[in-house]
Amino acid sequence: MNPGDIILADDEGIVVIDPNKIQTLLDSAVAVKKAENKLIERLDTGSTLSDGLNVLEHVDALTRSEPSSLKFLA
Repeated sequence: MNPGDIILADDEGIVVIDPNKIQTLLDSAVAVKKAENKLIERLDTGSTLSDGLNVLEHVDALTRSEPSSLKFLA
């Protein structure tokens, strides 16, 4: 922690944020919410969770011991 940091807390935990990074964090959070909403729309129309994520590519990369993470598909 540093002087001026923003501290947010609730029943699930505490987050300390450098105020100089708040806009970047908020932009990232908005992008995640938009991606989640698109995924929910796909699920509502009958798609599966795997249809909305890069599951196959992710598993293939992990099988080859390559770094990978699940990502929302556009």
